[in-house]
Amino acid sequence: MKHCCKTCKKEIPKKKKFCDHKCYSEEKRKTWSKGNNPRWKGGQLTVICGECQIKFEVKRYGRDRKQKFCSHKCYGNYRSRKYVGKAHHNFKGELGGRITRPVRWRKRYARWIDFIKKRDVVCKICESKNKLQVHHVQPLSDLVNEFKARHGKLDGAHDYFYRKDNGILLCQSCHLDAHRGKSEELLEPLLKQIKRQSAAEPLVH
Repeated sequence: MKHCCKTCKKEIPKKKKFCDHKCYSEEKRKTWSKGNNPRWKGGQLTVICGECQIKFEVKRYGRDRKQKFCSHKCYGNYRSRKYVGKAHHNFKGELGGRITRPVRWRKRYARWIDFIKKRDVVCKICESKNKLQVHHVQPLSDLVNEFKARHGKLDGAHDYFYRKDNGILLCQSCHLDAHRGKSEELLEPLLKQIKRQSAAEPLVH
């Protein structure tokens, strides 16, 4: 009696069930489809969109994970309603980043930034030349709030915001450490030196 491949019926050695991998795959597709597959989980899920309430089908991504929106548009509409104001992870107060715009958007502020970069050249802590950023010794938002408290309104062109000793050049990593309070001891002698250098001509015009 001839021993044949289960799929193509071609004669093969007795130790084999299929003549090649292609026939094996063909047989598996027939016999292991859907419910016959030991890993079958029930096919696609029917869920309701969290925004437009329309039913739609999605693939199963895990035991508890379900797609909640039928499209990117619905997902965007949902986020634009839910993650606003204080609920947004990047919320910066009622005025947000706008509080410092009257200063940051001025040409004099750009000249102040250029002056600090040309004066310091490298990161004043680690001497790196990569991803250099100007760090405000006293945060600009604090300066703005103090100025408004004293004068009642903001004047972005005032000399109060353009002191040479209020800026120091740091790399991105050291800048983050400075805002986290991890480099105060290293910054203190550097700031004293900058203050002495700026005593004769304290402002950037």
